[in-house]
Amino acid sequence: MASGRNDPCPCGSGRKYKHCCMARDANRIGPLPPELAKVASAAQTWEADVLPLTARFQDDPEARPAVVLVMAGEVVLHADVVRRPPAEPEELAGLMEAAVVASAARVGVLPRRLRVRHRELVAPLSGLLAPREVQVRASRKAGQIDRFVWDVDGARELGLVIGHAANPATWAGWGLRRERVAEIFAAAADFYRAAPWKVLDNLQLLKVDTPAGQSWMISVLGNAGEEFGLALYSNRLDLLRLLDADDPEEALDWMEGRGLVLTFEHVRALPKAMRKEIARSGWPVADDYAYPVLLTLNAPGGGVPERDAADLVAVLRGVPGLVAARGDAVARREPAAWTDPATGVRFEHLPLEDEDALAVPPLWDPPEVLAPGFAGGPGARPDDRLRPVEVLSPADLLPAAEREALDGFTASLEAQGLAPATVARHRANAELFLDYLLRWQGVPLRAVHEFDLRTFLYDWSIRKAGVGVTRLDALPGSLKRFFDGLARAAGLDCPWAGPILADRDAFAARRAEFVGGAWWEQPVREWVGELYDDLEARAMLPANRLDERTEFGVAMGQDQARMKDELTRRWLLWRDETIRSGVDRPSAVRSLLARRQLEWAGTPQAALGGRTPAQVVRAEQEEHPIPPDFPFS
Repeated sequence: MASGRNDPCPCGSGRKYKHCCMARDANRIGPLPPELAKVASAAQTWEADVLPLTARFQDDPEARPAVVLVMAGEVVLHADVVRRPPAEPEELAGLMEAAVVASAARVGVLPRRLRVRHRELVAPLSGLLAPREVQVRASRKAGQIDRFVWDVDGARELGLVIGHAANPATWAGWGLRRERVAEIFAAAADFYRAAPWKVLDNLQLLKVDTPAGQSWMISVLGNAGEEFGLALYSNRLDLLRLLDADDPEEALDWMEGRGLVLTFEHVRALPKAMRKEIARSGWPVADDYAYPVLLTLNAPGGGVPERDAADLVAVLRGVPGLVAARGDAVARREPAAWTDPATGVRFEHLPLEDEDALAVPPLWDPPEVLAPGFAGGPGARPDDRLRPVEVLSPADLLPAAEREALDGFTASLEAQGLAPATVARHRANAELFLDYLLRWQGVPLRAVHEFDLRTFLYDWSIRKAGVGVTRLDALPGSLKRFFDGLARAAGLDCPWAGPILADRDAFAARRAEFVGGAWWEQPVREWVGELYDDLEARAMLPANRLDERTEFGVAMGQDQARMKDELTRRWLLWRDETIRSGVDRPSAVRSLLARRQLEWAGTPQAALGGRTPAQVVRAEQEEHPIPPDFPFS
C-alpha cells in the first residue's frame, strides 16, 4: 500500500515520508518528464555508483544502507536505496547493471559509455554491458555524481545523505562470515595488547604485501594518545593526502582507492545493538577500552569484500610480529623490508614523501609505449614548420591547402543532409582550430602533430579562445568530423585524433577545473601544468635547459620564443624518427632526444650569425633581464 505524505517512511529512517523518500520515489517511478528525457538521451556518457548512506535503519540494525545512483548529465535516472548492498565487485556490478538497464527503459536509449568510480568494477561491469555495446571506464576525476553528492541540498531533494564512510550499527552489517568476524576480534585483541603505537607513530609509512596478492599502505594509530587502531589504504597517495590535509573531508573527496580503518572504542561508546551482538557471540576483546569498530572509506558500495577482510586479519597479526622482531630499526625509521613468518605479510618501511607526491592524481594515464605523432599519408609534410612561415593575421585568408580542406569538410557535411546551422557550427569550430594552428603556432595543416591537438583542446580553446559554452560543448564532435575527413580532403592520416576527441570526460574535466585568471597566477599555473606533465610523459616537450649555463626563461622575448618554437618542432621530428627506429619506451625516447637537444643547442648556425641557439637565448636574457617585481612566484 502506498505511503501517505505524513506517514512514517517505509525505509525505516523514523522520518515522515514527505521528508525522506517521497521525492526519491517520485523520481524513480514511471517515465521521465519529456524535457529531462531529452537531456538524458543526448548524454552519451552516463555515471553509475553505489554510495553508502549516513543514515541507519532503526528497525534493522544489521543494515548497511547505500544508494544505487545512475545519472545522465545533471539528470538523476535512478536512485534506489538498498539495505544490504553486496561487497564483492562481481555482485555490485550486477546491481549496477540492473540499474543502468532500468534507467535506459525510462529514457529509451542506452548510453555509449558508462563511467564508474572504482577500477575494480570495470571488468565485471564490462562483461555484463558488452552485449549492449556500452563501454565502461573508471574516472579518477570528479564527475556529475560527485558534484551531485557534494551539493548537499541537491542530494537531500531525493531524501539522501551520502557520506564517504560506511559504519553499520552491528558487525553483521558487513555481511562477513561469522568465522571471519571472530578472527578479526581475536587478531584485534592481540594487536591491542601488543600496543605497537608505542614504537610506531601514524606518520611512519609502512607498505605491506599480503598473501592474498594485495598491497596496502598502513598507518598505526595511537601514538598521540587520542585514537588507537590500524588504517589500511589501497592507494599510497590517499594516505599521504590525509596526513597532509588541513581539511580531511577534502582529502576524502579525492580518494582514488579504498580504506579500512579499525579503531578501538570503550564498550559504552558502541551502539546498543553492537554491544548485545558481541556479548551474545562471545568474541574476545582485550579490555573495556578495546572493542574494535570498523569503517570503510571510499569502498565500492561501502563494503568489505572477503579478500580485504582476510588482509585485515593478516596485518593485525603481522604488525606485532614486526615490532617484536625489528622494533628498534623501525623506531629509527630505517627503510628495510621484513616478512612475518607467521602470516606471510611483507612489510617495507618507507620515508614520508615530499609535497610533490601529494598532488591531485593526473587526468591521463602515462603511456607505456609511444607512437608517432605527426600526420601521415600522401599529403603530410612534417618538416614544413621548420621553413620560414609567415604568421597570419586574422584578416588574412586561409592558405589554399587549408581552405580546400575546410571547403571539402563543409561539402561533406552538406552531403549528409545536416541543417545549415549545424554545418555552420562544425565549420566554425574547424576554423577555430586552423586559426590556432596557423596564426598562433605558424604550423600548416600538413605538418600537424598530436601535440598541436592536445594543446589546442586542453588549453587554448578553454583558456584563450573566448568562445561560448555551447560552442565548446560541440568542439570535440566538430573536430572529430573534421579529422575523420582529412584523409579524403587533404591526404592526411591522423590516427591519434579519434581517441583524443572521443575522450569527452577529459575535456569536460579540464573545462570544469579552469577557474580563470592570469597565466602567472598559481591556480592557472597548476591547471596548465597538468597538461604539460602529460605532454612530458608522452615525450612531446623538450627540456628547458640548453646547456650548463642557459635555460629558457619564465618570460621570453622574441629571440627566446623563436628558439623555443624551433626546438619544439625539431624535438617532435626527432621523436617520430626515434619511435620509427624501434625505440618506443618514453624514458628511452626522452634520453635519446635530450642528447640531440644538447647537440643542437651548442651548434653554431649561419642563420644565427654563427652563434649557437644557447648563445642567442643567453644574450637576450642578459640584455633584457626579468625585473624583480615580475608577477611570478
